[in-house]
This record gives sequence, C-alpha cells and structure tokens, in this order.
Amino acid sequence: MDSSKDGYYDLMQNMITVRGFSSHDSMEEAKILSYPGLLPNLYCITKTGQVYSVINDSYISWAFKNNIPYVNLSCIKDGKWRLEPFYIKDLVACSYIADANSYLERGYHASNIDGDPKNCRYTNMVYIKS
Repeated sequence: MDSSKDGYYDLMQNMITVRGFSSHDSMEEAKILSYPGLLPNLYCITKTGQVYSVINDSYISWAFKNNIPYVNLSCIKDGKWRLEPFYIKDLVACSYIADANSYLERGYHASNIDGDPKNCRYTNMVYIKS
C-alpha cells in the first residue's frame, strides 16, 4: 500500500523554505514544527528530521540517547520555560503524518518502519498502538 497517495503524509500544510542543512547556498523544504508542549513558531523541521531554529537561523544538532536521535527544544512545562529533549521520530511523525494529534490522543507512538532509529525521513515514520 502506498500510503502517500492516501493522504497519510501531509506535505502541503505549513510548508516553508529554509537554508539547506548541508550547504548554506541550497534551500530545503521544511514545516513549522508544532508539537504538544513546544513553544509555537520557533522551529521548523525538514522531511529528513533536521530541526531548524528560526530565532538562531541555524540547524540544531542531533544528540543520541539509547541510539535514538533527539534535540533539546524550548517548551513550557509546569508553567515554566525550559529546554526539554524531544525524539526526532516523534517530531517528524507529528509534523508530516496527517491527523497526528488524533493518533497521539489515542495512545499511539511514532515508530521507524525500517527499524533504523537514525532513519527519520518522513516516509519511514508510522504510528503504532502502544
């Protein structure tokens, strides 16, 4: 089944262009990152999971915890601003899979289709029941 033809991936909502990750001269498509708890409009995310800081005009490097890539992002938690770790697979899935919030509300979590946690391309993400 080719899920991209079924509207599973949402490539048109909130698309913008940012400076390329590998080269400052290239341009890359990204989406404004929207994830529960994150401060709005501060970050963008590419189809490959590169997170771009709008404020700093730069990409945020991945770190790894248990071999799973994550980034520290600004959020509001318990009424206070703080940096919190967010897994790249969760950010990509929430940004590129249509109706992601309904999956999150029902207790689903993001998973890498090929089993490689470093492959965070949007077409490699799927929501599965916990």
